Amino acid sequence: AAVSGQKARLWFTVDESGGFVSVDRADGEIKGVLALPETADGFPVACIGASAFWNQKELVRVKIPGTVRSIKERAFFGCCSLQEVALEEGLRSIGGDAFYNCERLERIALPEGLEEISYRAFSGCRCLTVVRLPKCLGTSNSGRYSEVFSGCTSLERIETADGCAAFRTDDGVLFSADGKRLLQYPAGKKEQAYTVPEGVEYIENEAFSENAYLHWIELPEGLCAIGKRAFGDCTH
Repeated sequence: AAVSGQKARLWFTVDESGGFVSVDRADGEIKGVLALPETADGFPVACIGASAFWNQKELVRVKIPGTVRSIKERAFFGCCSLQEVALEEGLRSIGGDAFYNCERLERIALPEGLEEISYRAFSGCRCLTVVRLPKCLGTSNSGRYSEVFSGCTSLERIETADGCAAFRTDDGVLFSADGKRLLQYPAGKKEQAYTVPEGVEYIENEAFSENAYLHWIELPEGLCAIGKRAFGDCTH
């Protein structure tokens, strides 16, 4: 199918069930704005396939329709000019490295109903300033949510929707729901000192990595373990 306003052409794969299609790849360079169709050849577009838009370096904005249920791994990997992604209700999962190194991505509203974000999905998105996690987001990979936003050096705070059962936040810092795991201290949070709350037993991998503002961190007595590169590249 041709993309409106583009010279590029999208290729789709029909699922084995025959009930929907996935965006397989784009032939040619996509420039500016991409609005994905809801249907292709009469089938609903329900999936953006792995590496479908890999290194589309002139893609600036993407509108993804509500028919799409999943964005697979590396779908928008290296789209270095991508600034905005519009997601609609219906999306259930975002795969690993899906938006890796989309370094100009400024905003993305994660829709209610999203259940899973996989490993390093937004890693290296250096222009993201605020992220809000929806209430349906599950705990299946909650121990890896620090690395989902690793390298997001402008990220100042993480928020959770009311009723979120898997996570909680305190002053923009992300914790497991029970408060025992500190998952992510935003790399763009500008305070020079931070006291890890009592009750935290584990600091997750890369939890404080690449924060250039912190000078001093106080750890609680009950802390049991610190993950890999938890303080990596904290230059102060």
